[in-house]
Amino acid sequence: RAMLDRPVATTLHGLAEGLLRELAGFRAHLWAFGEASAGAKGARRAAPASRGSHASMLRLHQELRGGSGWMRRLAEVEMLIAEMAHYPQLVCCILGGDGGEHAAAAGASRVLDLLIGRYRAEQLLSMRDNAMLRLWLRLFVAAALPYLHKLHIWISEGRLEDSAGELPLE
Repeated sequence: RAMLDRPVATTLHGLAEGLLRELAGFRAHLWAFGEASAGAKGARRAAPASRGSHASMLRLHQELRGGSGWMRRLAEVEMLIAEMAHYPQLVCCILGGDGGEHAAAAGASRVLDLLIGRYRAEQLLSMRDNAMLRLWLRLFVAAALPYLHKLHIWISEGRLEDSAGELPLE
C-alpha cells in the first residue's frame, strides 16, 4: 500500500511495462503452441508433407531451451533482477525507504547502466542477430523513454516534472 502512495520512478515503471510485454509474448507463444497441438490431435492423420508443422513436445522443448529461447531469456531477466537487488538505491526505489537525497536518480541511472551492460555483453558474445540483443534493447528503450520524456519537457518547456526525483536537479 505504501508503494502506491508515493511516486514511482518512471525508469522502473517503464522497465516493468517492458517486462510485462515480454511475458505477454511468451504467454501468447505458449497459447499458440497449445492451439496448434490441439489442432494436431483433432486431425485423424496428417499428410506426410505437413507432419513437421504440427506441434510436438520436442519442438516446444527446442523452442524454449534453444540458444535464444524463452527459457534463456527468462533466466537472463531473473539474473538482471538479482543484480538489481545488490544496489541499495534500487531497492529503496522499489520498496520505499530512505536511500538518501538522490536515491531515485542513482536508481534510475543504475537501471539504465545495467541494461546497457547486458546489451553490450550480449553483443560481444553473439556472432549474429539474436533474440537476446533484441530483448535488452527493448527493455532499455522501455526504461529510457519515460526518463528522456522528462528531460524533453524540462529542456523544451522549462517545466520540471519529476515527482520521484529521478533527475538529480535542485
